[in-house]
Amino acid sequence: MAGARKAGYSDTEIAQDVAQSQGFDIAGARKAGYSDNEIIDHLLPGSAASRAMAAGTQPNTDAAPTPGASESFGDHAVNGMSLNWLPKVDAAAHVMTDLATNAYKNAPDGQKIAAALKAFAYQPADADAALYNQRLAANSAYLQNEHDVHPMASNIGEVTGAVISPINKVAPVSPVLGGATMGATSALGQDDSGDLVHKALSATTGGVVGGAVGGIAGAALNRFVGGGSDKAAAILAPHISEVGDMSPALVPSGVLADVLPQLSRTVRSASPNAGAQIDAALLARRATQAPTIGAALEDALGVPRNSASSATADIIAQRAAAAKPLYEAAYQAKDISSPAVADAIKLPQFQRAYSEAQKLAQLEGKPLADIGADGTISVRGLDYLKRGLNNVIEVSTRGATMARSEARLLTSKLNGLLEIADKQAPEYATARQSFAGHSALADAAEAGGNFMKGSVSAEDVAADLKSLSPSEAATYRQTAANSILAKIEAARGSATGKTDLLAKVYDSIGGRAKLNALFPTPAAAARFSSEMDRLAGQNATQSIVAGGSNTVDKASALKQFEESSSPLGVLAKIAKTIEHPRQAFASASDAWVAAGAKAKVGARADAVAPMLVNPDASAVLQRIATETARRAKVNHLAGLASRNLGGAVVAPRMSSLVDSLLYGNRPGDVR
Repeated sequence: MAGARKAGYSDTEIAQDVAQSQGFDIAGARKAGYSDNEIIDHLLPGSAASRAMAAGTQPNTDAAPTPGASESFGDHAVNGMSLNWLPKVDAAAHVMTDLATNAYKNAPDGQKIAAALKAFAYQPADADAALYNQRLAANSAYLQNEHDVHPMASNIGEVTGAVISPINKVAPVSPVLGGATMGATSALGQDDSGDLVHKALSATTGGVVGGAVGGIAGAALNRFVGGGSDKAAAILAPHISEVGDMSPALVPSGVLADVLPQLSRTVRSASPNAGAQIDAALLARRATQAPTIGAALEDALGVPRNSASSATADIIAQRAAAAKPLYEAAYQAKDISSPAVADAIKLPQFQRAYSEAQKLAQLEGKPLADIGADGTISVRGLDYLKRGLNNVIEVSTRGATMARSEARLLTSKLNGLLEIADKQAPEYATARQSFAGHSALADAAEAGGNFMKGSVSAEDVAADLKSLSPSEAATYRQTAANSILAKIEAARGSATGKTDLLAKVYDSIGGRAKLNALFPTPAAAARFSSEMDRLAGQNATQSIVAGGSNTVDKASALKQFEESSSPLGVLAKIAKTIEHPRQAFASASDAWVAAGAKAKVGARADAVAPMLVNPDASAVLQRIATETARRAKVNHLAGLASRNLGGAVVAPRMSSLVDSLLYGNRPGDVR
C-alpha cells in the first residue's frame, strides 16, 4: 500500500478499488465512521486495523504495522516488504493458496468462504513457515536445474539487467528470452542482503563479470548513472553474460562481437550495410595494434618510452653521461696496491695496454704515473689500463693476431685486478656497474641486435642476459626491441590492415618462449603475454566474422533472428519489443523501431550491427534490455499476485503497485 501511495494514488482510490474487487460495502463502512485508511487496512488481511475491526473495536491508526514476522504472507506479497523477488513471492503465493484451499475443502458448507479468508490472513506457524521454505527451496532447485539445462538462456536472464531507482532501491528485471523464466531474479532470489550491485560486481559464477568490470563498467556507470533523464532508471552495466563456449570477458576495446562472433558473422552476411559497418569497425581496431604492441613491448622490457629506436652510439653516450660523476668521485679514492698488479704489468699485453692508457691521459691533460714496483696504481690508472687492454684485445682478435683463448686469459686476469680494485675502492665498483664500458656495451648492443636471428634460441637469450651487467642487459634489451619494432613496422607497412601482426612477430622471433626470455621478470612477461592474448582475441573475432558470405541463406538468418533462445534472437527481441525508446537509447533501437516489427532480415541486421561493434554497446544493450524487461516484470508479478491473492487487488492497480514498489515511479512516468 505504501508503494501505491508513493505512486500517487489517494486512500480513497485505493479503498474503492480494493472494496470493489472484494465486493465489500464501502459506503456502509464509511457511514459507520471508518476512514478510507482503516477500510484499506481491513481489506488487506493481517493488518492491525483488520484485527481491530474484526474484534469490533476502533483500531489504533497511529502505529504502522511493523514488517516482519507479524505480517502474513499476503502482507509480504502485496506490500513487497520482504518477499521482493519472484521466487519468494511465488513461494508465498503457493503457501497462501494451499492454506486457503485446504481450509475451504475442510470447512462445512456455509463456512467455506469464511474459512478460506481466515486462512488467507492466517499468521503462519512453524509448520507453515516450513512449507514456505520448502516451496522456496523447490524454486531454487528449479533455477539451478534451468541453468544446467539452458546455461546460455539462464545466464542471459540472470544478467539482463538491474535498475537503480530514484529512491535507490535495487530491483531485478525479468529475462526477455525463453528458457529463463526465473533466471533474472536468481541473483537476489537466494540472497537476503538485497545488495545486487555488490553481487554484480563481485560474482564470478558463470563467467559473468571477469575483466569486463575494469574495461567497461566505469564508463558505463558514469554515463548512465550520472546522466540521462531524471525519469529514467539508472542502469548498472558492468558485465555481459557468457554465451556457450565462446565467452571471453569483455576487456578494453572489447565489443559484443568478441563474445558473439558467430552471431556477428550472421549479421555481417545478412546485409551489405551491416557488413560494411562491422568490417570497418574491426579493421579500424586492428589498425591500432602496431603502436599497441610497441608500447606494450617497451613497457614490459623496461625500455624508456620512445627510446627503443635509439642507435647504439646514442645508448653508450647516454650511459657514459650518467656514469661520469661516479667515475670522477672514484678517481679521488686511495691508490690500489697489490702484488697481482705488479705481476700483471710484467706481461707484454698489459705493458702495451698501459702505454696506450698513458698516451690517452696525456692527450686529456691528466698524465698517469708509472705503476709502482710494488703494484701501486691509481684508480684512474687502473681504469685507463682496463680500457687500453680492451682495445688491444679487440684490435688483435679482429686482425687475427691474437687467439680467442689468449684473449679469454687476458680478460680473466684483468677481471681479477678489477675485483681487487672494487674491494679497495668501492666507489670504483659503483661507477663500473653504472657504466659497463664502451666495448662491453657495444658487444651487448650487437648481441641484442641479433636477437631476431633464427640461430639464437630462447636458451641463448637467457644465458646471455644472465652473464651481463645491469647496464649491458638494458642495452641488450633495447637493441633487441629495436629489431622487433622494426619487424612490426615492416609487417604493418606491407599490408592493408588484415595482416596478423602477432603471428608475424612470434614467427619471425622464433616463438613466445624466446620473447619471454627477453623480459626482466616473469611478471613483465606475463603482462606482455596478456596484452598479446587480448589482441589475438580481436584477430580471432575478425577471422570468424569475416568467414561469412553475402550469399548466406536469408531464411536461415531470419530463423536465427526470430529464435528466442539464440543470442541473435535475444538482441533482435530486445530491439523490436521497445515500445517507447528514449532519446538516451542507442540509435540501434531507434533503427529497429523505424524498420518495423515485420522488417526484412537486412533491416534487422542493420539495426543490430552497431550493437556488435560499439565498445559502449554492452551498456546500451543493458539499458534497452532493462527497459524492455521491466514491463514484463511488472505484469508478471501483478498477474501472479492478482491470481493467487484471490483478486484482492485488480490487475491494473496491482501493476501500478508493483511498478511503484520496484521502481519508485508515479503514474504517467515515461516508460
